[in-house]
Amino acid sequence: MSRVTVELPRLVSDLTGTPHRLEVEAEDARGALDALVAAHPGVRSHLLDEAGTLRVHVLCAVDGEPTRLQVPVPLADGSRVRFVGSVAGG
Repeated sequence: MSRVTVELPRLVSDLTGTPHRLEVEAEDARGALDALVAAHPGVRSHLLDEAGTLRVHVLCAVDGEPTRLQVPVPLADGSRVRFVGSVAGG
């Protein structure tokens, strides 16, 4: 297990009372998300759909590299897992 930092969008953090940045222990990016949801269940509906997959409007990056979590992305101590809302315009 690696100790990693998870960052949430400010809006999710504000709506759920969850810290914007927190540390969890996980082996991969999906494990970091699961640890986050276990510790702060209120974020689940903001990040995951009913099937438990990352919502289409939520993006995930591990150490600055985008991922969709379908393939395990291993983490090292000090890795940063960041969730952000996608931006659309028209």
